[in-house]
Amino acid sequence: MKARMMFAGLLLATSTGLLAQGAAPAQAEGRHKDGHHRADCAKSADPAQCEARRKEMRENLGKAREACKGQEGTARGACMARQVCAKAADPAKCEASARERAEKHKERHAQRETRREERKARRDSEAAPKN
Repeated sequence: MKARMMFAGLLLATSTGLLAQGAAPAQAEGRHKDGHHRADCAKSADPAQCEARRKEMRENLGKAREACKGQEGTARGACMARQVCAKAADPAKCEASARERAEKHKERHAQRETRREERKARRDSEAAPKN
């Protein structure tokens, strides 16, 4: 009996260690949790050009935030997309991409709300007194 318990404990300790190691490389590669890449200009072919592009993008985003300061919600998102896409090389493609991202965001939000309501209903049904 003791041997089984020791084996189970050893197996548990080993498996949790391996699982913890499996998630680290994605973070080490500079990825966000949703898979988007962060630009590492030091590793790019032309670091100066990469830094200039990042600086320009940050400035454009700052100007868009300033222009859309008084708006909230969906209107603010649309305003931000218009402001940022106005300076893009292909504004139509940029706006189409922004609309697609907004739709995906709405879908994910709806899914989260559905899951939240399901969990609440499950908790309420478990907490209800049984007669």
